[in-house]
This record gives sequence, C-alpha cells and structure tokens, in this order.
Amino acid sequence: SASDHMTGQIDECAVFNVALDANAINEIYNSGVPNDLNVAGTNYTQSMVNALQRYYRFEGSSQSDLVTDYSGEGVNATLEGDPTASSETPS
Repeated sequence: SASDHMTGQIDECAVFNVALDANAINEIYNSGVPNDLNVAGTNYTQSMVNALQRYYRFEGSSQSDLVTDYSGEGVNATLEGDPTASSETPS
C-alpha cells in the first residue's frame, strides 16, 4: 500500500526466475558502464538473460519512462505516490 513506502533513490531493478551467481552479478554491476540485461556477456549467460522476468531501468525524465519494462515481458510498473526522475547517479 502507499503507506508502506521507501524514501530514497533506485537506479535499476531486475527480477529473475533463477539465482544469479557472484560472477554474473560482478559482471553486471562492476563493469563501470551500465549493462543491457537483455544481452549475454561472459559470466552473465544467455540462460540468465532468458530468466529475466522484469527489468526497470528508471531512465528518462517522465513518469512513463520510469515504468517501462525492458525485459521483453511487457509488464510495465505501477507507480504510487509522487516519484520523480533524476539524472543523478545514486552513490
């Protein structure tokens, strides 16, 4: 419900139906550049790409940019409250 909310910043959010191993997570988040989770890498394998269920990048300047599901599943998010987009990189 709207009373159970988070105050803070979120950059990207992805949901998989398998557990990712430490090597895949390191490849995704420690490369220094944003990865496209729809593209396999060395440790982030095609089977992991296929397990991607939801992928919200939270990019852009409008609320419609915030809700887009980039997983290919087409399940856009529903926003509650008054979230805003920012070009700041969370630290």
